[in-house]
Amino acid sequence: MSELRDYGRQAVPNSVCSRLPEFRWLLAHRDPVVGVFLTLGVKFTVVSDPPEDEQDMECEDVGFAHIGLQEILQSGKDIINRSIEIYDAQTGGQVIGKMTVTVEAAVALQSILLK
Repeated sequence: MSELRDYGRQAVPNSVCSRLPEFRWLLAHRDPVVGVFLTLGVKFTVVSDPPEDEQDMECEDVGFAHIGLQEILQSGKDIINRSIEIYDAQTGGQVIGKMTVTVEAAVALQSILLK
């Protein structure tokens, strides 16, 4: 499990919060980089390690999971210890397990939007 660090919290003015969807739309259409950034997320890839006696082999993708950054922007909060589904890397649709993740990005994302 990763160590949790407190980087502090940043308040967003109510005027920005109440108009956040409009604000994001304006930024997305004004700046293509921000527009793409808002549609992205964090992808987690689960890989298999090669056996110890065959270390020259490469890791293979087993599954993947995804967290959308837009959720963090809408809530203004980091995602802490969230259980997310892992999807099969071959089929993409079948759930093969779960993993617990933490994504600390709220302050950074809000900072980007407020600039």
